[in-house]
Amino acid sequence: MPKLVRFSKGFSLLELMVVLVIISLTLSVALPSYQSMIGRFAITTLANNLLAAVSFARSEAIKSGAVVSLYGSSGAVTNTLGSGYCVIFGLGVPGNCAAAIQVFSVSDSNLTADIFDPLGQVQNTLQFDDLGGLSGTGGATRTIDICRTGFAGRQIQISLIGRGRIVTTGLCP
Repeated sequence: MPKLVRFSKGFSLLELMVVLVIISLTLSVALPSYQSMIGRFAITTLANNLLAAVSFARSEAIKSGAVVSLYGSSGAVTNTLGSGYCVIFGLGVPGNCAAAIQVFSVSDSNLTADIFDPLGQVQNTLQFDDLGGLSGTGGATRTIDICRTGFAGRQIQISLIGRGRIVTTGLCP
């Protein structure tokens, strides 16, 4: 008489434990790398979006033949653009985006973004004249510094003719 062979259904406890150890080791290696990637992408995204907003404000100034401003939607003295920003005809009042041509939001609250003059003083607005050049700067350029603690920052350098370019800066404090 043939012997009945009994097949087990499912997994043994030992097999499940081995799989859990493999998964936990994989996650412990991959998670820090993933978080670092997300931080770098957030900085790069904000830098690209701000550069697009600068180009948009400049083109609107040229198109309309009037002064167009870009400033923070919060009206804050520091982190002027970190919680959102808008483009508006005329000089406007920083923090008041009611009559804005376009309002931009920032999705990562860990980012800071400030406008600086060449002396390192925080400014609350960028203005472009009817030719697309920087206006109201006393002949000085502007930079926008974008940071997130522990990551390499980005800086948007805006020339007197209103053109911007992004450069990578050192580690943010």
